[in-house]
Amino acid sequence: MVVMDANLSPAAIAPALRLATKARVPVCVDPVSVALAPRLKDHLSYLSIITPNAQEAEVLSESPVRDRFEATAAAQRLVSLGVEVAIVTLAEVGLCYAASQEKGHIPAIECEVADATGAGDALTAGVVYGSGKRLPHLRGRSLGRLGRHFNSHLRRYRLSRSQPRAALRWVGDLGFRT
Repeated sequence: MVVMDANLSPAAIAPALRLATKARVPVCVDPVSVALAPRLKDHLSYLSIITPNAQEAEVLSESPVRDRFEATAAAQRLVSLGVEVAIVTLAEVGLCYAASQEKGHIPAIECEVADATGAGDALTAGVVYGSGKRLPHLRGRSLGRLGRHFNSHLRRYRLSRSQPRAALRWVGDLGFRT
């Protein structure tokens, strides 16, 4: 799987997506920001997975995203534009997703968030990991949600080197292979 974000120049995005498509390699993209999301609008049909936040989803779907119902509709719109799986993150509300045959909402894990920096990246990493392990979409998204949760707590608790391994064992106990 090719994993990229919209920080790439427009001149680099198009050939990267064409090459991946020609090689039949799935592509996962994080739009990164409202300012950069428009770079992806002409290329949505090349994407296997996209993971925008609510504001980025508004730009890409050209529809408002103020709650989980509108987020689900935006995800469905992105699928109608050619994306295979669209996952719209909603911070403390969780995430909404759509694919051709399914849609839904996964609530956030209730926790005190010390720092949300990197939470979207952690979600994308969990989804990509789940896809690479051929986990069903729902399980991959759940793994992404757990990744966001752990990322938000790493700075707060300043985990020692052994604690992340314990966390991975806990994820494994939930049925995910680590």
